[in-house]
Amino acid sequence: MRFLKRKLALALEKDEKSEDLSPQRNPGSKANTKTIQKQADKRSKKALKAKEYEKKLATKNIIKNYSRAIGNFAMSDLFLPYVSDDPLCATIDWKEFVAFSKDARDTIQNIDNLKERLIINENDEPKIVTFKRLFKMAAEIFIKYFSVNWIFSAKLIYKQCYVQYRGTLLRGIQNPSKLTICPQTSDYE
Repeated sequence: MRFLKRKLALALEKDEKSEDLSPQRNPGSKANTKTIQKQADKRSKKALKAKEYEKKLATKNIIKNYSRAIGNFAMSDLFLPYVSDDPLCATIDWKEFVAFSKDARDTIQNIDNLKERLIINENDEPKIVTFKRLFKMAAEIFIKYFSVNWIFSAKLIYKQCYVQYRGTLLRGIQNPSKLTICPQTSDYE
């Protein structure tokens, strides 16, 4: 108890001494204020750079990670009930579609690659057209029904960005010609 009382008394003495020093008596206080302000500005610039870097990291691999998940979903047995009644599925060999999905999963690195897998060109073979339609169907089903579960069970750091980008990506998959770059996280804040 005696130790605590002594500590409080010393703290009160320090407070009284610091109140006695006024800016008028200390001529270097303006210089100190300027240096403190410069240090604060440097810290705020570093914080802004760190925030910008964080935003960049949050959106860096969204397309790549979503594409891998869509490819995995298209190859899995979870996708089979959704296409079992579809007439497109009766005309193709399922193993070939799995190979197409695996190739898509491994090669899609950006939006251009994703568009290439979704947009049907005039010179595509009928089998490739069917594969692209099924892949597009798998992407839509995954985004609508399975993506939130995937996001929260995966080792993703920026989960909120992935959840918020779902709608934009779904609209892009439904109309691949309008699929554009991944928005920054500042668009969501």
